[in-house]
Amino acid sequence: MKKTKIGSIMESIVTKGGFFIAKHPILFYVLNFTWGLPLTLLGLLLTVVLLPWKLEFHKYNYIYAVQLVLFSKKHYWGFEMGTCFFTSLGGWSFDTIKDHEFGHTCQNALLGPFQIILIWLPSILRFWYRELMEKHNKPLETKYDDIWFESSASKIGTKYRLYKNP
Repeated sequence: MKKTKIGSIMESIVTKGGFFIAKHPILFYVLNFTWGLPLTLLGLLLTVVLLPWKLEFHKYNYIYAVQLVLFSKKHYWGFEMGTCFFTSLGGWSFDTIKDHEFGHTCQNALLGPFQIILIWLPSILRFWYRELMEKHNKPLETKYDDIWFESSASKIGTKYRLYKNP
């Protein structure tokens, strides 16, 4: 599917800015704990709330990701909240999921409070819409990364992984 002109511009800006932030861990943390604080606090709070359940913590790049061990072993999913990202049990074995969610953490540093409106909520709504369509055997006309905020997250994370591990 072809992106709109605005979508292409947003993807380019967010991908370049997010990759720059990914290459500078100090900048990543300063921005996430100031400009991106709302979502970062939610992620830290969710981590504390989920502590009674079986969690695994993994270092990915220079952040720690939380794997929710009790959840889906069939579906591989993840979501980002500031400097934290969460994946399903099976999802940890796939670089694409880890790269993608790391990309969203860089987007949070770049977009700050606008991350919730521009990326986080549309991403959640889009994910659940796609899940419902699949559940009812409705064909999906787009790929997951066909929208700018998802493709830029994947590009940031993948480019950073390849940059660190050529």
